[in-house]
Amino acid sequence: MSSLHEAGGEPVCVRLTCCGRAGVSGVWCRVFFAALLLCWPLWACQASGQGRGMDLFGDVQTSEGRIIGEKDTGSPVRLQVGEEFTITLESNPTTGYGWQLTGKPNPDVVRHVSNEFKGSETGMLGAGGMEWWKFRTVGQGKTVLSFEYLRPWEKGEAPIRKIRFTVVVR
Repeated sequence: MSSLHEAGGEPVCVRLTCCGRAGVSGVWCRVFFAALLLCWPLWACQASGQGRGMDLFGDVQTSEGRIIGEKDTGSPVRLQVGEEFTITLESNPTTGYGWQLTGKPNPDVVRHVSNEFKGSETGMLGAGGMEWWKFRTVGQGKTVLSFEYLRPWEKGEAPIRKIRFTVVVR
């Protein structure tokens, strides 16, 4: 017999201490914990994004320009001429792997500005982070930005990941 049931087979009521008060109504306790469960992920994402919301739903607009993530590969990214944007890709260079821009994007549409790795804030040795690839649109048109995640010294080996972003500039 389960320890949650008395000898008669009926469930035993457990009296919880909620919000520091013993015997708080079960309804209020459930409301409190439901609100906590709903709000915590939003707070956690904001707190861990270095002042920026994390990429939960696709690209994000910041003072640094648009930040585009892997969720934006399914449809064209639409931008204006002169706009700066950053593509962020998960990476862990301690494994030897890194992202490389493959092919040549149309230089009349998009120009590569810079790229850098930003490690995680955990401080743990070997922890991954994000590669930030910054671009600027220079003219109207369409181009594809293709990336491969590989070890550059392993010639002839296939990359372990590939990703493409279609950029349309108006």
